[in-house]
Amino acid sequence: MTFRSTASSKTKRWVWRALLVSLLLPIAQVGSVHGQDFRATIVGQVTDHQKAAVVGAVVRAIRVDTNLVIEVKTNSEGYYSIPYLVPGAYNLEISAAGFATLKREHIVVQVADKLNVSASLQVGGVSEAVTVQGGQDLIHTETASRGMNYDANKTQELPLNGRQVYMLLSLTPGVIFTQETFGPTGFSGTRGWDVNNAYKINGARGGQNLFLLNGAPISDQNGTWQVAPNVEAIQEFKVMTNTYDAGFGRFGGGVVNTTLRSGTNDWHGSLFDYFRNRIFDANYFQNNFRGAPKDKHNQHQFGGAAGGPIRKDKDFLFVSFEGWRERIGFPALSSTPPVSLRDGQHFNDLGYKIYDPRTTHICGSREPSSTCQGQTFIRDPFPNNVIPANRISPIGKAILSYFPSPNAPGLSNNFIGSGNVGRYRYEQPVVRWDHTFGPNDKLNAVFTYQWGTEYRDSTGFGKPAGSGDVGSKRVNHNYILDWTHVISSTMVLDVRGSYGRFTSFFPRYTDFDLTADSIGMTQMIHAPTVEKNTVPQVSVGGYTTLFALAGAGTVFSSNAFNQWNLTPSLTMTRGTHSIKTGFELNYVAAGAVSPGWANGTFTFGKGLTQQFPSRDQGELDGSGVASLLLGAPTAGGIDVNDSAYRSRPYYALYLQDDWKVTPKLTLNLGLRWDVQVPWLERFNRSTRGFDLTTKNPLSDQILANWASIK
Repeated sequence: MTFRSTASSKTKRWVWRALLVSLLLPIAQVGSVHGQDFRATIVGQVTDHQKAAVVGAVVRAIRVDTNLVIEVKTNSEGYYSIPYLVPGAYNLEISAAGFATLKREHIVVQVADKLNVSASLQVGGVSEAVTVQGGQDLIHTETASRGMNYDANKTQELPLNGRQVYMLLSLTPGVIFTQETFGPTGFSGTRGWDVNNAYKINGARGGQNLFLLNGAPISDQNGTWQVAPNVEAIQEFKVMTNTYDAGFGRFGGGVVNTTLRSGTNDWHGSLFDYFRNRIFDANYFQNNFRGAPKDKHNQHQFGGAAGGPIRKDKDFLFVSFEGWRERIGFPALSSTPPVSLRDGQHFNDLGYKIYDPRTTHICGSREPSSTCQGQTFIRDPFPNNVIPANRISPIGKAILSYFPSPNAPGLSNNFIGSGNVGRYRYEQPVVRWDHTFGPNDKLNAVFTYQWGTEYRDSTGFGKPAGSGDVGSKRVNHNYILDWTHVISSTMVLDVRGSYGRFTSFFPRYTDFDLTADSIGMTQMIHAPTVEKNTVPQVSVGGYTTLFALAGAGTVFSSNAFNQWNLTPSLTMTRGTHSIKTGFELNYVAAGAVSPGWANGTFTFGKGLTQQFPSRDQGELDGSGVASLLLGAPTAGGIDVNDSAYRSRPYYALYLQDDWKVTPKLTLNLGLRWDVQVPWLERFNRSTRGFDLTTKNPLSDQILANWASIK
């Protein structure tokens, strides 16, 4: 096989040197990338009617929608290979002296395909033509790699609530979606805003998959996709469940390979607006319980796409935009203290028995030993089961005032926030530019951006007591540049570089301006990792947590994930061998700020107001509300967590040889060398354990002081 090339010998020497340096670079320094490619390859053998190889036959692949022409020649064995084909429809023309020209029309190549299109030429003049419509093999025999393609018809016609294309992954054989909780209190997954890694491919663990966009990675180290391109921008994507190609690496499950649409020689465009309201929504259980009507639900998913030529046959542009606006009812079920308990005078009304923690004494010293039930310590009850007014903490009383009054029966799950509202918004523009310099050089560039916010109060309390995913924000942008150059009659060089950045911010307070001073905590301290004196998180036993999201573990979290990639690869043919070699360089830098409960956290359990300190006699033995009114927390703390900025490189060398042993037997042979360097904290702020053999530098001082006082 030969490629048409007009490059000068000086240019060839320069490219060879650049390639040699690129192949040796990973040996000399640390780095990484993804040699994975979204483009396709057409291979085949050209023979005459007696099955003899036709040497030097000209094979031309003409892309139908842009008239892009790629021309190669068969080698001494009659074989040809056309790599780096953008997915789409092509016409194939094969001509040789003494033979009629053969035209194979509308050969469709999909993401990461390798098609065998062999041909037998008939004797005749070159001006004569034999035209064959389609005729490509339905069974792919050139590679053992397997997967499932989702083209534009599937992504646009299959029902998708929210038009989140990656929700189609679970339709692929060998793919399991492991998410179990959905709806307002769990994972929705149907918006372009959503990110996820809950897919298992071919039995691998969740989070071990790789997501690619035009060959560049768009997932993090946990296999979570960081952007899902809108439906109008996607030409197709392929779920690669079995990959037997050394060019693919750094994953344990599967690869989701997505390609964007490109402009063509004709301008085409579309506009859309998908609107949804509450008419066909079922009401929530919480609303039905209270007899409340369905909440308002207004959802708009709108945008458009357009593509066409800037200069015909030279420059092509494609742009798309999608926006999302949604207001949805978000009824929350929470637990709030009955109003009658909040003055400390009416515990009898609900059957609670409260005991004075100041009266803790050895059991049996004041009462019959039969009362002790085997316990060492016991407390005396408050007189008349009432907390004296002079014992009530004004801070505790102020905290209780932030709980809304119950609006449903019971001591727990007694507050239904039926008027609670969730709000979602995002914008996603996508741009792709393709340029043809000439027969030997092609360039394409991609830019994607997404900005989105979410407000979802999980408690239904509202500001300032409520909490949840309130004011959350995600931002993602990607820059991808790819250059393809024909070096010689048997070699093609491709270099792709990309940079992606994904940032997220998740506050766990609805109101950071509510200070500890405002509820009477005038001497409250906070860690130096936060600036504001925000009120601490407060948990009262048996009731919904106040001020900050329970279980979040932090006041807020802020993360940034940066990913740089460089992927040179060289494709060549040698007789019956189709060879691809290259290296992958991927450098990740991830910043994380998670200060924990830097403003403090207090827990008011019932342990201090129950009869026996070490034995719980049931729900009505003691009360967390009583502990709060007494100003007696059962637990608390202040976290001092430093931020982290970690980085790690990955690099790999690979060699893939697809050897056509016979017309009916192809061997896919590959060799790959991967190196994943461990995470490194850039400013030495992380520990990975302690050296138990190293002496504490303060040990002597501590032991001497202990000896003097014991």
